[in-house]
Amino acid sequence: LVSKGELIIFLSQDAIPDDDDWLENLIAPFKDKQVAGVYGRQIPRDDADVLTKKHLNSWLTGKKETRISFIQNKEEYMKLLPMEKHELCNFDNVCSCIRKSVWTTIPFEKTVFAEDLTWSKKILELGYKIVYEPKAAVIHSHQRSVFYEYKRTYVCHRKLYELFKIQTVPSLKDVIKCFFMTMKNDLPYVYSSEKDIKKKTLSFLRVPVLCFCSIQRGKG
Repeated sequence: LVSKGELIIFLSQDAIPDDDDWLENLIAPFKDKQVAGVYGRQIPRDDADVLTKKHLNSWLTGKKETRISFIQNKEEYMKLLPMEKHELCNFDNVCSCIRKSVWTTIPFEKTVFAEDLTWSKKILELGYKIVYEPKAAVIHSHQRSVFYEYKRTYVCHRKLYELFKIQTVPSLKDVIKCFFMTMKNDLPYVYSSEKDIKKKTLSFLRVPVLCFCSIQRGKG
Protein backbone atom coordinates (compact mmCIF):
# COMPACT_ATOMS: atom_id res chain seq x y z
CA LEU A 1 0.00 0.00 0.00
CA VAL A 2 1.47 3.33 -1.10
CA SER A 3 0.31 6.35 0.90
CA LYS A 4 2.14 9.59 1.63
CA GLY A 5 -0.31 10.82 4.26
CA GLU A 6 -0.76 9.90 7.90
CA LEU A 7 -4.27 8.57 7.33
CA ILE A 8 -5.66 5.99 4.90
CA ILE A 9 -9.23 6.36 3.62
CA PHE A 10 -11.37 3.36 2.63
CA LEU A 11 -14.50 3.95 0.56
CA SER A 12 -16.48 1.30 -1.31
CA GLN A 13 -16.89 2.01 -5.01
CA ASP A 14 -20.68 2.30 -4.66
CA ALA A 15 -20.70 4.44 -1.50
CA ILE A 16 -21.52 8.10 -2.13
CA PRO A 17 -20.62 10.79 0.46
CA ASP A 18 -23.78 12.33 1.89
CA ASP A 19 -22.39 15.87 2.06
CA ASP A 20 -19.24 17.95 1.55
CA ASP A 21 -18.16 17.58 5.20
CA TRP A 22 -17.98 13.79 5.39
CA LEU A 23 -14.19 13.61 4.99
CA GLU A 24 -13.53 16.34 7.56
CA ASN A 25 -15.84 14.57 10.00
CA LEU A 26 -14.22 11.21 9.27
CA ILE A 27 -10.70 12.35 10.15
CA ALA A 28 -11.57 14.68 13.06
CA PRO A 29 -11.38 11.96 15.80
CA PHE A 30 -7.70 11.29 14.97
CA LYS A 31 -6.79 14.30 17.11
CA ASP A 32 -6.80 11.66 19.84
CA LYS A 33 -3.54 9.74 19.32
CA GLN A 34 -5.11 6.53 20.67
CA VAL A 35 -7.63 6.40 17.84
CA ALA A 36 -6.58 3.82 15.28
CA GLY A 37 -9.70 3.74 13.12
CA VAL A 38 -12.90 5.66 12.41
CA TYR A 39 -15.91 4.48 10.43
CA GLY A 40 -19.01 6.31 9.24
CA ARG A 41 -22.75 5.95 8.98
CA GLN A 42 -24.46 4.22 6.05
CA ILE A 43 -27.73 5.71 4.79
CA PRO A 44 -29.92 3.51 2.54
CA ARG A 45 -30.52 4.65 -1.02
CA ASP A 46 -33.87 6.30 -1.75
CA ASP A 47 -34.90 3.39 -3.97
CA ALA A 48 -34.03 0.72 -1.38
CA ASP A 49 -36.93 -1.47 -0.30
CA VAL A 50 -38.46 -0.89 3.14
CA LEU A 51 -36.88 -4.01 4.67
CA THR A 52 -33.39 -2.99 3.54
CA LYS A 53 -33.95 0.46 5.04
CA LYS A 54 -35.29 -1.03 8.28
CA HIS A 55 -32.41 -3.43 8.77
CA LEU A 56 -29.67 -0.97 7.80
CA ASN A 57 -31.04 1.87 9.93
CA SER A 58 -31.37 -0.37 12.98
CA TRP A 59 -27.81 -1.75 12.75
CA LEU A 60 -24.73 -0.17 14.34
CA THR A 61 -23.77 1.65 11.14
CA GLY A 62 -27.19 3.31 11.05
CA LYS A 63 -27.09 4.97 14.45
CA LYS A 64 -27.00 8.76 14.77
CA GLU A 65 -24.86 8.96 17.91
CA THR A 66 -21.06 9.00 18.01
CA ARG A 67 -19.62 5.92 19.70
CA ILE A 68 -16.07 5.43 21.02
CA SER A 69 -14.93 1.83 21.58
CA PHE A 70 -12.09 1.29 24.02
CA ILE A 71 -11.15 -1.55 26.35
CA GLN A 72 -10.36 0.12 29.67
CA ASN A 73 -10.29 -3.09 31.68
CA LYS A 74 -9.41 -6.39 29.98
CA GLU A 75 -10.90 -8.45 32.79
CA GLU A 76 -14.25 -6.70 32.38
CA TYR A 77 -13.95 -7.04 28.60
CA MET A 78 -13.53 -10.81 28.92
CA LYS A 79 -16.73 -10.96 30.98
CA LEU A 80 -18.82 -9.38 28.24
CA LEU A 81 -21.41 -11.51 26.49
CA PRO A 82 -20.48 -12.57 22.93
CA MET A 83 -22.85 -10.08 21.29
CA GLU A 84 -21.63 -7.28 23.57
CA LYS A 85 -18.07 -7.97 22.42
CA HIS A 86 -19.20 -7.91 18.82
CA GLU A 87 -20.90 -4.52 19.22
CA LEU A 88 -17.86 -3.10 21.01
CA CYS A 89 -15.51 -4.29 18.27
CA ASN A 90 -17.66 -3.31 15.31
CA PHE A 91 -15.91 -1.64 12.36
CA ASP A 92 -16.96 -1.28 8.73
CA ASN A 93 -14.65 -0.29 5.90
CA VAL A 94 -17.44 0.73 3.50
CA CYS A 95 -16.56 4.21 4.77
CA SER A 96 -13.60 4.31 7.12
CA CYS A 97 -10.22 5.79 7.91
CA ILE A 98 -7.19 4.13 9.54
CA ARG A 99 -4.06 5.65 11.03
CA LYS A 100 -1.21 4.70 8.68
CA SER A 101 1.33 4.06 11.46
CA VAL A 102 -1.03 1.42 12.88
CA TRP A 103 -1.90 -0.02 9.47
CA THR A 104 1.74 -0.61 8.50
CA THR A 105 2.20 -2.71 11.63
CA ILE A 106 -1.21 -4.36 11.75
CA PRO A 107 -2.87 -4.54 8.30
CA PHE A 108 -6.04 -6.44 7.45
CA GLU A 109 -5.64 -10.20 7.57
CA LYS A 110 -6.37 -12.36 4.54
CA THR A 111 -9.78 -13.82 5.28
CA VAL A 112 -12.88 -14.77 3.30
CA PHE A 113 -15.10 -12.40 5.29
CA ALA A 114 -15.09 -9.57 7.87
CA GLU A 115 -11.47 -8.47 7.53
CA ASP A 116 -12.49 -5.11 9.01
CA LEU A 117 -14.14 -6.65 12.09
CA THR A 118 -11.20 -9.02 12.60
CA TRP A 119 -8.82 -6.05 12.48
CA SER A 120 -10.87 -3.94 14.87
CA LYS A 121 -11.03 -6.69 17.50
CA LYS A 122 -7.26 -7.08 17.40
CA ILE A 123 -6.69 -3.31 17.51
CA LEU A 124 -8.94 -2.80 20.53
CA GLU A 125 -7.32 -5.67 22.41
CA LEU A 126 -3.97 -3.94 21.85
CA GLY A 127 -5.20 -0.79 23.60
CA TYR A 128 -6.28 1.45 20.71
CA LYS A 129 -9.62 3.19 20.21
CA ILE A 130 -12.17 2.80 17.41
CA VAL A 131 -14.67 5.58 16.72
CA TYR A 132 -18.03 5.45 14.97
CA GLU A 133 -18.77 8.92 13.58
CA PRO A 134 -22.28 9.27 12.07
CA LYS A 135 -21.51 12.75 10.71
CA ALA A 136 -19.21 11.01 8.22
CA ALA A 137 -22.14 9.54 6.31
CA VAL A 138 -22.39 7.83 2.94
CA ILE A 139 -25.31 6.67 0.83
CA HIS A 140 -24.93 2.90 0.55
CA SER A 141 -27.23 -0.10 0.37
CA HIS A 142 -27.82 -3.21 -1.76
CA GLN A 143 -30.83 -4.98 -3.19
CA ARG A 144 -29.58 -8.55 -2.90
CA SER A 145 -31.17 -11.80 -3.97
CA VAL A 146 -32.39 -14.20 -1.29
CA PHE A 147 -29.80 -16.74 -2.39
CA TYR A 148 -27.03 -14.19 -1.90
CA GLU A 149 -28.44 -13.33 1.53
CA TYR A 150 -28.33 -16.99 2.48
CA LYS A 151 -24.68 -17.39 1.46
CA ARG A 152 -23.68 -14.13 3.13
CA THR A 153 -25.46 -15.03 6.36
CA TYR A 154 -23.78 -18.43 6.40
CA VAL A 155 -20.22 -17.07 6.22
CA CYS A 156 -21.10 -14.18 8.52
CA HIS A 157 -22.39 -16.45 11.28
CA ARG A 158 -19.37 -18.70 11.02
CA LYS A 159 -17.07 -15.70 11.38
CA LEU A 160 -18.99 -14.34 14.36
CA TYR A 161 -18.58 -17.67 16.11
CA GLU A 162 -14.88 -17.75 15.27
CA LEU A 163 -14.29 -14.23 16.62
CA PHE A 164 -16.75 -13.98 19.52
CA LYS A 165 -18.26 -17.44 20.05
CA ILE A 166 -21.67 -16.12 19.02
CA GLN A 167 -24.20 -18.89 18.49
CA THR A 168 -27.08 -17.19 16.73
CA VAL A 169 -29.68 -19.97 16.78
CA PRO A 170 -28.11 -22.99 18.49
CA SER A 171 -31.18 -25.25 18.53
CA LEU A 172 -34.13 -26.17 16.32
CA LYS A 173 -36.44 -24.57 18.88
CA ASP A 174 -34.50 -21.30 18.52
CA VAL A 175 -34.74 -21.53 14.73
CA ILE A 176 -38.53 -21.82 14.84
CA LYS A 177 -38.86 -19.08 17.45
CA CYS A 178 -36.58 -16.72 15.52
CA PHE A 179 -38.44 -17.37 12.27
CA PHE A 180 -41.86 -16.49 13.67
CA MET A 181 -40.55 -13.51 15.64
CA THR A 182 -38.98 -12.09 12.48
CA MET A 183 -42.19 -12.68 10.53
CA LYS A 184 -44.19 -11.00 13.30
CA ASN A 185 -41.95 -7.92 13.14
CA ASP A 186 -41.37 -7.61 9.40
CA LEU A 187 -44.80 -8.28 7.91
CA PRO A 188 -46.60 -5.48 9.83
CA TYR A 189 -43.67 -3.16 9.10
CA VAL A 190 -43.95 -3.77 5.36
CA TYR A 191 -47.71 -3.28 5.51
CA SER A 192 -47.49 0.08 7.30
CA SER A 193 -44.35 1.46 5.65
CA GLU A 194 -44.56 0.53 1.97
CA LYS A 195 -47.15 2.61 0.09
CA ASP A 196 -46.55 1.23 -3.40
CA ILE A 197 -48.86 -1.77 -3.92
CA LYS A 198 -46.50 -3.61 -6.26
CA LYS A 199 -43.49 -3.15 -3.97
CA LYS A 200 -45.58 -4.08 -0.95
CA THR A 201 -46.69 -7.33 -2.59
CA LEU A 202 -43.14 -8.25 -3.59
CA SER A 203 -41.88 -7.46 -0.09
CA PHE A 204 -44.60 -9.64 1.45
CA LEU A 205 -43.43 -12.52 -0.73
CA ARG A 206 -39.78 -11.93 0.19
CA VAL A 207 -40.29 -11.74 3.96
CA PRO A 208 -40.70 -15.49 4.73
CA VAL A 209 -37.92 -16.43 2.30
CA LEU A 210 -35.55 -13.86 3.79
CA CYS A 211 -36.48 -15.04 7.28
CA PHE A 212 -35.54 -18.58 6.35
CA CYS A 213 -32.32 -17.54 4.60
CA SER A 214 -31.17 -15.34 7.47
CA ILE A 215 -31.53 -18.11 10.08
CA GLN A 216 -28.73 -20.63 10.21
CA ARG A 217 -28.68 -23.25 12.91
CA GLY A 218 -25.53 -24.08 14.83
CA LYS A 219 -22.20 -22.41 15.51
CA GLY A 220 -22.14 -19.19 13.51
